[in-house]
Amino acid sequence: MRRNIALLAACQALLITGGVVLASTAALVGWRLAPAQSLATVPLASFNVALMATALPASMLMKRIGRRWGFALGGVIGVVGAGVAARGVANGNFVHFLVGMALIGVYMAFGGSTALRLRRWRRPSSEAGRSAT
Repeated sequence: MRRNIALLAACQALLITGGVVLASTAALVGWRLAPAQSLATVPLASFNVALMATALPASMLMKRIGRRWGFALGGVIGVVGAGVAARGVANGNFVHFLVGMALIGVYMAFGGSTALRLRRWRRPSSEAGRSAT
C-alpha cells in the first residue's frame, strides 16, 4: 500500500509539473505558430477547455472500467497528444499544435483524479465513512 501511495504521489507531481511547464510555454509557442498574434493563447485555451469538458466523463469512465485502465487510457491519450503537438511545432502547423494541446488537456483530466485517490487512501479507517466537509 505504501509503495502505491508513493507511486501515485510521484505521478501526481509529474502531472502537475507538466501542467505548469505547459502553461508556461504554450502561449509562447502559440505566438510563434499562430497566423495572427491575437490567437497566441488559443492553444492554452483549448487545453483548458478540453480538461474541463472531459474531467467528469473521465472520472465516470474510470469508475466504470477501473482506475488502472483509466490511467492507462489517459496516458495513451497524453502520448498521442504530445506527439501531435510536437509534430505541429516541428512543422510549424498551428492547427496540429492546437489539437495536441486539447488531447493533452484530456490526459490531464484523467490524471487529475489521482489526488482524490491519494486522499482516500490516507484517510484513517475510522473516518472512512465520514464526509470531508
